[in-house]
Amino acid sequence: MKSTRHFMKVHPFMVRLNAATGALNNAVNAQNPDEIARGLEDVGFWTARTVAEMISAADEDTSSPSHLRLFKKGVAALFKAQEANVRARKTLKKMITPETYAGPSSIPNAGEGAFASRSFRPGEIVGIVRERISDTGQPITDWTFTRLARQLNHSPRPNVRVVPVRGPTDTLAIEAVQPIASRDELTVDYLDPNWPENDVYDLAIPPEWDRNALAASAPKDLGLSLKTSAGLIGGPLMILASEQTSGIASNALVLGGAVVSGWSFWHWLQQRG
Repeated sequence: MKSTRHFMKVHPFMVRLNAATGALNNAVNAQNPDEIARGLEDVGFWTARTVAEMISAADEDTSSPSHLRLFKKGVAALFKAQEANVRARKTLKKMITPETYAGPSSIPNAGEGAFASRSFRPGEIVGIVRERISDTGQPITDWTFTRLARQLNHSPRPNVRVVPVRGPTDTLAIEAVQPIASRDELTVDYLDPNWPENDVYDLAIPPEWDRNALAASAPKDLGLSLKTSAGLIGGPLMILASEQTSGIASNALVLGGAVVSGWSFWHWLQQRG
């Protein structure tokens, strides 16, 4: 009678492989680069152990139904692990930080851009873009560029600005200047006075860059403008309508009108600024 030692090891290793695959998928969903890296190592390790034991078990009695069922489950687990592996590597490749990722820019002829993985409120720090490493007076060599800095595209009406960050070393970050939704492209003004180069060099932006950036943002800006205009009219009308009724309905109209008016007025101020 042939030994079944390797056959007996396939199932425990397969269980560990499935657990590692699930953890890797969770890390990808959470956009956590450290956990993704650890997950890739775990999946790679348990994939190798599972494959090795399945190959060794193939030399044992493979004709029994139990062997065939286990081999079928093993192959399915290996396929799932490979799918998770490919997905994780693609995610790491396009991930800039846990909260930003790279993708095709919405701006014509701009190549790739940086996008938000979550929403940001005005005044919220989005990520680090530069760090000072020396003090020779040459910004290009004195300051490092993070990957986020290299992915940001220019706009004369950006949704982030450059701000200094206090710390043991001079650091620059980008801060949201307006509400940013998940999957919105992040744009910055290349002539922002806080870029170190703008203190030394007389830089100029090609007019085409400004036109392309404004053209890309026009549909979204138009939609927001229409909502703002509708709110500036509709909010007061709701409050006026409350005078024609009473009770809960009247209170609801007053509250709703106040909220709509406040939201619209705030966005109107943002657009004017």
